[in-house]
Amino acid sequence: MENLRTRAYTGIKEKIINCTYAPGSFLDSIYLAQTLGMSRTPVREALTMLEQEDLVTIVSQKGVMVQNITLKNVRDVYATREMIEPQMILCYGKDIPKETLEDCRERLTVDMSSLPVEEVVELDDLLHKIIMHASDNSFIILLFQKLCDQNRRIQYMTRSLTERRRKNQDRHIEILDLMLQEKLEEASEMMRSHLKESREDAFRYMISH
Repeated sequence: MENLRTRAYTGIKEKIINCTYAPGSFLDSIYLAQTLGMSRTPVREALTMLEQEDLVTIVSQKGVMVQNITLKNVRDVYATREMIEPQMILCYGKDIPKETLEDCRERLTVDMSSLPVEEVVELDDLLHKIIMHASDNSFIILLFQKLCDQNRRIQYMTRSLTERRRKNQDRHIEILDLMLQEKLEEASEMMRSHLKESREDAFRYMISH
């Protein structure tokens, strides 16, 4: 049962994150069970786990609704990231091995235009993950994972993964170069500026649609 629940959780979550299951839509547990090829019990358990992560809401007598994405959600996600990530560079940037930063930089120099969206997502998150995991703080890492999930939903919904991929790639390389030069204050400020740009782009998309 544990493996089925995990498979249901992973499969449903992936489609919520990439907006295959659109924000605000309702999910039918019978349909999900049939799609996943399992009984409803592990599906219900998976949905309960996803509710705890604020990805779905179980609505009495209506079913399970995929959490909507509102301007407030976007503002909250980016406001939290803007408070945490620049500070993490200042606090832990010096603890990240130079080889890790160099490897990240090399991976970010690839031509992303021909990559599948899933790979672009992973590369777009790479620098942020390295910085947050450098803290070795389980509470910070858990919070970051939750923010990362919500941020990916925003990226998929606003199509910023394709429209911003080049800009994000350039910004990440600039931040890495500053960190490699041990210019952590400048890297921190550039991260703050990068997150603000991303937030404003997301706002513009949502307001215009």
